[in-house]
Amino acid sequence: MKIYVDTKLGVADNEALSLGATVAPNPASEKAVVHFFNPSQGTVDFELYSLQGQLMTHQSATYSCGSQQHELSLQRLPKGFYLLRIRHSDGFGQTVKVMVE
Repeated sequence: MKIYVDTKLGVADNEALSLGATVAPNPASEKAVVHFFNPSQGTVDFELYSLQGQLMTHQSATYSCGSQQHELSLQRLPKGFYLLRIRHSDGFGQTVKVMVE
């Protein structure tokens, strides 16, 4: 049996390419640093969502190509688990789990 799929499955081509992002410390309390590789100069959005899908914080910054880091303020967030969505203006993206304690 052969199955052929001739359609996109919901992930943009560039989003399949990871930014190699990590968050430290994780779990974190007041702040955390996101380390990532920026594939090209451009704007990077950092969106932190609750597990219920509510946008908790949004930050943007412009970075040059190469290894980068971004500091996230977590001071006003309740303790719990969150999903950090990182998106580059060229469409590259990644989602990372973050725990606030």
